[in-house]
Amino acid sequence: MVHCRIGWSLVAASAAFCLTYAMPTRTLETPSAKGVIAQLFSWHSRSVAVECQNFLGPADYKYVQVSPPQEHVLGSQWWTAYQPVSYKIASTRGTQDEFTAIIEVCKNAGVKVIVDLVLNHMSAHDDSQATLSVGTGGTKYRHNWYEGLWDEDDFHYEPAPNGIDYMVRRSVQWAGLFNIADLATEKKKVRDRLAQFAQDLLSMGVEGFRLDAAKHIPADDLKEVFGRVKGEPYITVEVVEGAGEPIRPEEYKDLGEVQEFRYVRELHHRFLHGKIEALLHIERNGWIENANTFVTNHDTERNGEAIAWASTPDSYILANAWILGFPYGRPTIYSGYQFDNNDAGPPRDGLDEGNCHQNSRWNCEHRHPGIQGMVGFYNEVSGEDINGVVTLGGNRVAFNRGTFAYAFYE
Repeated sequence: MVHCRIGWSLVAASAAFCLTYAMPTRTLETPSAKGVIAQLFSWHSRSVAVECQNFLGPADYKYVQVSPPQEHVLGSQWWTAYQPVSYKIASTRGTQDEFTAIIEVCKNAGVKVIVDLVLNHMSAHDDSQATLSVGTGGTKYRHNWYEGLWDEDDFHYEPAPNGIDYMVRRSVQWAGLFNIADLATEKKKVRDRLAQFAQDLLSMGVEGFRLDAAKHIPADDLKEVFGRVKGEPYITVEVVEGAGEPIRPEEYKDLGEVQEFRYVRELHHRFLHGKIEALLHIERNGWIENANTFVTNHDTERNGEAIAWASTPDSYILANAWILGFPYGRPTIYSGYQFDNNDAGPPRDGLDEGNCHQNSRWNCEHRHPGIQGMVGFYNEVSGEDINGVVTLGGNRVAFNRGTFAYAFYE
């Protein structure tokens, strides 16, 4: 395991032992920063707005990624947000008025809003169950029927008695994951309605999307959907790479940035079990160039494939400092909460709906000084080449970014 010690320098400022200090003000003559994303997982709309104003804006985060805002199935588990029943903005994280308030407040703070967008499917449901259920916004639904939205003809019915076979493209992109209602995205009606949902969000002021479960939608179908959308939103695409699988992340690169899960696994291996020096040579792996990078997200922190704050906080900080300091991809900084089981939803006790006070159960990783300082470093040096690399013993690495910035890790 790599010991937690990071540092950087811009002219005369420096930091060490997982701490960074405020950088001197300096603007590059030709700034090219893409901007860092803060993923405030499961935060309530009201709390996101406050965090944009009080912290994200002043800390120079450029984007905030919010959880799916649309109406979803009832339940306390985190994954209920990823089972839509309509496209009304009526989730447990806020009403449409509260959601639009996020956008205005964050925009005024210099932070753009990205929505985690669920287009692949609707809810999971027992198809033998004929009784109606009701979503968080009052919409009635049952398996493969959603009031005023979708009928039985709008879904796939690919048999998967033993679950999805990831070695078969049709199974991945036509069968319902966990018995969800899988939308037939090859159909014009479905494409038109999904495009309208994205357009509605853009009309509210949203400026980007993370496309959830994009691997389960053919890339050409997604291109058809977003070809109907006016504007040029930022897009990052979730495509989990699997060894030997026919569906490859590269298929989705024309849509925007692609989330690079191979990097997540490599960070996990190198910072916990290997030598971080190998991370200097990731271009040899042939990964996505236009990548969206991250140390963990809401899925990987629960499946053991990534460095987790709960078990190895020092390594988590150091790995995030790495993706902010090393010139590969656009970083997303994940900010989650404490949980006792993998299904547990976020804290919902009174006003504790996303805040960073001392006794909060929200981890607020995005606020850690060792991460916050490196966000500023990233913004200062984006577009600058890496040079002057020094390594010692495989787990001590230092390099320059351009002519005035320096970072070291051990």
